[in-house]
Amino acid sequence: MRRGLWCSISLVVVASFILSSCSSVWDFKRPRWRKAPRPNNLARVLSRAPQHAGALTGMGRVQFQEKNYNEAVSFLSKAVTSNPPLREAHYYLGLTDARFGRKDDSQKELATAAQIEHEEVEKHQHVLRILNLDQLEAPERKPNP
Repeated sequence: MRRGLWCSISLVVVASFILSSCSSVWDFKRPRWRKAPRPNNLARVLSRAPQHAGALTGMGRVQFQEKNYNEAVSFLSKAVTSNPPLREAHYYLGLTDARFGRKDDSQKELATAAQIEHEEVEKHQHVLRILNLDQLEAPERKPNP
């Protein structure tokens, strides 16, 4: 019984990681509980750590959503330099480049984001194989009396 419970819990945890990583490259509608970062909080982080890739990406994303594309490029370029495997920074930088009509740069950044996404999904699948969770079968349902 304990092993079955452990497998179920592990499956839920691993599946949530996979699903969360898949949704970030494609711009699915965010759930209500997951709000966009606040610029004041991000600015506070950047005042303490100017090369913080997550905060730079967040500021770039905020600037992109507010259509301040020059500012977005500035923040996102710094984020990519600070942390090259940051998928979201490449994604928004690609979208921003597309807004400026820089097709080649946009394609390069979006391809990089897709490659990073693919590598992350492969890592999650590898974890599933290690845990043998990819071979679990759904439990049989008992008919209701």
